[in-house]
Amino acid sequence: MPRLEPSMARIRVKDLRLRTYIGIKEEEILNKQDVLINLTMLYPAAAAVRGNDIEQALNYRTITKAIIQH
Repeated sequence: MPRLEPSMARIRVKDLRLRTYIGIKEEEILNKQDVLINLTMLYPAAAAVRGNDIEQALNYRTITKAIIQH
């Protein structure tokens, strides 16, 4: 895993399970399947840390909703 710089923050989403239509065969396309998503994001958090301002930080809910919508 990459080394965190002091101004960076890490967000992890673990085992986000979605049901979606994936595949190329007709039986795959017609039936929803489980997709399991794990991700780690690094982002510059200096503004949030400097001002101790939660509004400047990334939000897990916002990130997971964007993944689900996609």
